[in-house]
Amino acid sequence: MLRIAAITEGCGCSNDAMYEVNWDLPQENDRHFEIAKDLSVVIDPGSQLYFEPELIIDFDPERGTFSLKNKSEIFIRQIFL
Repeated sequence: MLRIAAITEGCGCSNDAMYEVNWDLPQENDRHFEIAKDLSVVIDPGSQLYFEPELIIDFDPERGTFSLKNKSEIFIRQIFL
């Protein structure tokens, strides 16, 4: 499955977070979201806090890349899958 994660060091505030999208096996406590036929995303509860209240997975057809964002912040640009 496709995993979206916030990786933190230090105090755990959002300024210390790095964001990652990668293929991974689901874990017991993951939240599962179906985003397309035959494609699901998993996110652990700790990472989900960084993306609330919503997370948008956007595709740029000209570049062939994805981005993670919400209405006020872009977490990652140009993700190649």
